[in-house]
Amino acid sequence: MNLVKILIVLLTPLVLTGCYTSKPIKTEQAKLVPKNRIFTNKYSTPCKNCGVVIVKEDKGHIPGALVCPATIFIDGEKVAEVRTKEKVILYLPAGIHILGMKPNSICGVGVSVSEIKISVKPKERTVYRVGYDFSHWFIQPTAF
Repeated sequence: MNLVKILIVLLTPLVLTGCYTSKPIKTEQAKLVPKNRIFTNKYSTPCKNCGVVIVKEDKGHIPGALVCPATIFIDGEKVAEVRTKEKVILYLPAGIHILGMKPNSICGVGVSVSEIKISVKPKERTVYRVGYDFSHWFIQPTAF
């Protein structure tokens, strides 16, 4: 093999993964997660002292190139699996909660759960996005 072929073989995976970043999707454009990927109905019903927490997964940078589902956790409990351009709407009791995510399939190999502390207020809506930025998976608040 000549040097050019060796470089192509070695650098192609780095270029493909290094250039992949997800892009936010507007909440109203994201589809609801199907019921078969919601693992508990505990947070599916509005309640008097609850806030609305929406978690959505970004759209990919390159259409169809990499689809990475993620498991969403509330206080360590598996809640749902979201996929690219999907959202789950959760009704959480007011207070402090830990919102977590872990990418599944090949995307989750060697990746631990990412978590953030969230403060839920009654009747207040907050939106979070799951995405990938150059070298790591994240979950964070979003205005999109």
